[in-house]
Amino acid sequence: MSHGEDWECKCIEGHAQSPISLPGPYGLKRINQGAEFEYDPVMANDVDVVFEDNIMKIKGEFGRIIDEDMTEYEAYEIQFHTPAEHQIGNKKFDLEVQVLHRAVTEGDFMKQAVVSVLFERKAGAEN
Repeated sequence: MSHGEDWECKCIEGHAQSPISLPGPYGLKRINQGAEFEYDPVMANDVDVVFEDNIMKIKGEFGRIIDEDMTEYEAYEIQFHTPAEHQIGNKKFDLEVQVLHRAVTEGDFMKQAVVSVLFERKAGAEN
């Protein structure tokens, strides 16, 4: 899948990108896109923790992603959404952590990538 083909819906114009309900695990197909994730350890004094737009955000330099087209994205912010912004199979989650990336490769500066991790609350000491 090349850039520009990844959203074949109203999303391509930026009108309906978020929140979304992803299909459940049986509606997904695995695609080997060959992206490399390189995240770095970060010290607390190297980041800024802020509360903006009712969202807790950690701003700093966290690492990068390099996609199959060799576009490089730097991770610049981590956001915490509770309840989660997105759903899977119409299921709502208690927390979503998003790692925001912006492209730094020449010619790709308008591109962004977001890695989201969804969490659900469960009782128990192992939680």
